[in-house]
Amino acid sequence: MKRVFAVKSFTMTMMAVLLLCAMVLCGGGAKAADNEAKTIEIHPGDEWLAIYDDHYIMNGGERQEWTGEYVLTGTNIDGSSTAVPFQVILAAEYNGDNSVTFDNLTIVNSPESQKCAVSLQGNSPYLIMLAGHSRIQSGNNQAGISLEQGIVISGQGSLDVTGGEYGAGIGGSDHQDGERIMIESGTVTAQGGRLAAGIGGGRKGGCDAIAIYGGTVTATGGQYGSGIGGGYCGEADYLSVYGGTVTAVGGKYGAGIGSGPSSNSSDSSSGYERYVKTGEINITGGTINAVGGMDGAGIGSGHFSDADYIRISNATITACGGSGGAGIGSGSSGTCKMLSIDHSNITAAGGEYGSGIGNKAQDLSITESVVTAVGGTKGAGIGGYCCLDGTITIDKSTVDARGGNYAAGIGGSSGQASGKITLDNSTVTAKGGDYGAGIGGGNHGDGENITINSGVVTAEGGKNAAGIGGGDYGNGRYFAINGGTVTAVGQGSADDIGGGEWTAAGNNGPLQVTGGSVNANLYKSEDPLPYNNMDKSGSPLIRYTLTLKNESGNAAADCSIQDIQIGSYTGNKDTAGTNNTSSYGIKDMKTDNDGQISLYLDHNAIQYFTTVTVVADGETYTGILYPNKSELRSGCQDGGSINAASPNTVTADALPAETVPADTAPAEDVNAADTAAEDTQNTAAEAGSEESSVQTDSTGAAVSETVETPAA
Repeated sequence: MKRVFAVKSFTMTMMAVLLLCAMVLCGGGAKAADNEAKTIEIHPGDEWLAIYDDHYIMNGGERQEWTGEYVLTGTNIDGSSTAVPFQVILAAEYNGDNSVTFDNLTIVNSPESQKCAVSLQGNSPYLIMLAGHSRIQSGNNQAGISLEQGIVISGQGSLDVTGGEYGAGIGGSDHQDGERIMIESGTVTAQGGRLAAGIGGGRKGGCDAIAIYGGTVTATGGQYGSGIGGGYCGEADYLSVYGGTVTAVGGKYGAGIGSGPSSNSSDSSSGYERYVKTGEINITGGTINAVGGMDGAGIGSGHFSDADYIRISNATITACGGSGGAGIGSGSSGTCKMLSIDHSNITAAGGEYGSGIGNKAQDLSITESVVTAVGGTKGAGIGGYCCLDGTITIDKSTVDARGGNYAAGIGGSSGQASGKITLDNSTVTAKGGDYGAGIGGGNHGDGENITINSGVVTAEGGKNAAGIGGGDYGNGRYFAINGGTVTAVGQGSADDIGGGEWTAAGNNGPLQVTGGSVNANLYKSEDPLPYNNMDKSGSPLIRYTLTLKNESGNAAADCSIQDIQIGSYTGNKDTAGTNNTSSYGIKDMKTDNDGQISLYLDHNAIQYFTTVTVVADGETYTGILYPNKSELRSGCQDGGSINAASPNTVTADALPAETVPADTAPAEDVNAADTAAEDTQNTAAEAGSEESSVQTDSTGAAVSETVETPAA
């Protein structure tokens, strides 16, 4: 499969090179230099013009010898409704001079004439140079400009092209493909007729290769046709944009850029069943605005049509899918094998039931890009109907993803699981629609195999859904957080990280936390088991929230953490090693606006009066973790807050008492806790710090002024 794909890519590249060579040769060949361009003016009443290698014929007249370039101008319109249809036939073989300039040329043929306005019939591509403003319109069954071997459009003028019913604006006529179309410059507007593409295939016609290098291009498909790509039941083999400003609008069931729709039994106009797809879309530059028709993707495929490969880099794109279609990805009832976005600025919105980016995307990656993605109702912001073996990878990017109702911000659409999701070194904000997770499953969908290695991640679930994990009625399993700053918020009784509200007890877990600031509650469902919250050694985890305060007593907000020492835990800038359970990864960890970081640590490694040292933005913060006598279950919730004192202070959540071994904290030894609390308060007074909030309970043991009570 990979070898075939590589060969096809090479073929497309060579085609583009050859077309460029043809353009250069045609524009500056030796014969053209020896001859002044021949200007032919079209008048009302003229019927046809045929241009060959070394001569031309007008209206069936005498053969006129000519081997140089041509300039076509004039019009066939006489101001009446009975204008004589006119046809230009370009039939030259390749000789280095296949160049024609349209200079304020107007050819408008009535629909009933069924006459093609401009027909390229030679065995090599033609170069069409644009000067002034030209208008081309063909009759039914015909493309505005039809072609057999290819066309190159260049120049500084403008061209408006309209195909008749079943004919593309530029490309194929009825049952004809649009072969090898390249636009280098100029302003080009192309409108396809019913069942045909704006640029590409006619009815039941596809396109072999379309490449846009520059200029301003607007392409609109007719009903059941794509903007750029295939007509009805027409494939789009290779579509490339290297630069320029491109607007592509698909007709009903067609993609903005991609294939037309496949036929199906509910479509009475098909006559037979035919399955089509988009082979490859490569966008490596330019500014693109793509809109899919109903059930079609903005960029990808039409209704009942798949997209094999979509590659986007160094581009600015706004893409909107029609109902059921992704902004970027597959159309309704279609799949996408591979979708990659690199060094681009993307805004994508799915239609109803469609994802912003994805739909049934099996391999979706975003790298070094700025992305805003919004799903329609039941469509994910990023992802969609991912299979369990599908992957979503986001690296070095800024992403804002919003799911429609019943769908995740990043992950599954309604009723679908998340697929495998990996986030690296990115700033990600993900919000699920009602009943969908922020990152994870849609309604009734599980959130599984989610890994966060670094970056700043904020995930908020919709109604009854987890922040990271399952949608409503969905489980949450196999999470790993190795670094970064992670905030997760579930709604209702859903977990912040874990399952949705109606998750069955015992169906969640495990979670591995080896680093990062993780502000989230784990597994709030009834009767959580210790094994649900695990580090790599299999020990239960408890959350500790540390608040960093500067010398004036204000929160140290948005500080980068360089080092952490908490008992046996030693900070490691990168992710902790697999067998090094005493290290805690702090890669990309920052304090929040309140100066807080939250750590999930193995309670067995934390002792009474554990000293805490944090280095953030070059400043050293110190404090002490004190025991807490509140009734908390091991492995479920975090302890209450305790203020510790030093010139730069750390406020730390305490360890639940029942998790501490009895031989470490004997019940009768309460004076030690009292003495430690008093020493800390005295230190605070001497240093001019805030007054400690440490108090004692009825037994004399140190407790916090404010203690959080875990959910049942």
